[in-house]
Amino acid sequence: MSLNKIKCPNCQHWNISNGEHDQQCSNCDAILDSRYATRIKNSVNEGYSFIDSLPPYARYIFLAIVSLVGLIVVIAFA
Repeated sequence: MSLNKIKCPNCQHWNISNGEHDQQCSNCDAILDSRYATRIKNSVNEGYSFIDSLPPYARYIFLAIVSLVGLIVVIAFA
């Protein structure tokens, strides 16, 4: 299931879109513009992932460091 959310240009509060053109912000009552709409997925299994937010080169470096630390811990307790 997907929802449309609109970010208020006045207070930056995210509002769930009801499809109306003259919708008001639930936080500051400003008129919301559909240009600020963003489609999001509403799923329990899909969430924010730190790894996915990294650029590709940083992702590989991060995974390499985590792997090395894991290897060191395994060797230390062996």
